[in-house]
Amino acid sequence: MGLLKNKSWQAQDLYNEYLELKVDISEKIINLEFVKSMGEITAEEVATRENSINEKVMRLRTVLNQLRVEHNVQLEDLIILSFGFDI
Repeated sequence: MGLLKNKSWQAQDLYNEYLELKVDISEKIINLEFVKSMGEITAEEVATRENSINEKVMRLRTVLNQLRVEHNVQLEDLIILSFGFDI
C-alpha cells in the first residue's frame, strides 16, 4: 500500500483491525435496528448488544489514535484507503 508502504507491520495490522472494526460496527448497528424493529427483543438484550457496539467503538477509537499518534498515519489517509484508493 502506498500510504502505508513506509510504515511498520504494526501500522498495517492496526489498519487491518480498523477495517474489520468499521465493518463489524456497521453490521452490529444494522442488526440491532432490525431486531428492534421486529419487536422480538428484550430490553436486556438491547442493552447487551449496545454494550458490545460501544466496546467495539472504544477499540476503534484506540486503533485510530494509535495509528495517528504512534505511526503518524493521517485519518484522511485511512478514509482514502478504506475506499480502495492507494496513492
